[in-house]
Amino acid sequence: ALSHQVKALEGFLELALFERHNRKIVLTSSGRTLHVGLQEAFRNIESSIEAIRPRQDNNVLVVSTGPAFAAKWFAPRLANLMQSLPDLDIRLSASLSASSFGSDGVDFAIRFGAGKYPNLFSQRLLGETLHPMASPEFLESNPVRSTKDLESLPLVHDESLKPFIDEPDWTDWFADNGLNTAKAARGTRFYLADHAIDAAIGGAGVILGREVLCSTDAQAGRLAYLPVPALPTKLAFYAVCPKGRETMPKEAAFLKWLVDEIASSADNTIQHSV
Repeated sequence: ALSHQVKALEGFLELALFERHNRKIVLTSSGRTLHVGLQEAFRNIESSIEAIRPRQDNNVLVVSTGPAFAAKWFAPRLANLMQSLPDLDIRLSASLSASSFGSDGVDFAIRFGAGKYPNLFSQRLLGETLHPMASPEFLESNPVRSTKDLESLPLVHDESLKPFIDEPDWTDWFADNGLNTAKAARGTRFYLADHAIDAAIGGAGVILGREVLCSTDAQAGRLAYLPVPALPTKLAFYAVCPKGRETMPKEAAFLKWLVDEIASSADNTIQHSV
């Protein structure tokens, strides 16, 4: 039945979504593009349903954050959160869309940007630095000894924030290091940061990795820092909620856990901005 539905969808779109082989099927380029858009759409549908679903108690906290932060930073620390706050029921809404707090049922948000959130409480949690990174296996076959080596290596581009904010990219890194910026356009582009990171882990090339999002994979040995300069950015992760709500019991408990978790893992220097 699923196969018939897929074929019907391909007929409707007049495009092939899968390449069918003897023992497996893989997505075509059109299928991969559709997958990214539909994945985000289904996340938004799920988030909207959760927002209107009646809550049974006062211990539910709906937290909105980006998909990559949810997958790469939050999920690996979920056990710590459950142990620290066993009575708090966290509902995680992973979306690139900004929370309105009033209509979408979100209580708390963790957002990446310049920290400009009018009429909201905000606290700076984690600064961000961009580092050229690749898998150890990739670097065994493609050793990097100087910045010049990157002109000939495949690059992985994280373009997840392009529609929202002006984050530095490979072109900026090439320019800062005196390289040919025309060669910075090479490589594969991803519109979700965790997809770009996973591609680099799989050996697709060198990613200009966001340190906060890549830290867990780097510590686990799935990614390695290249011996070349990093690229600083003024952007950071912020805890955001309506003013006054940061002192409410569940919001205050969650914010304290965030601050303590960041301090204990020494991911970055915590700074406060309200």
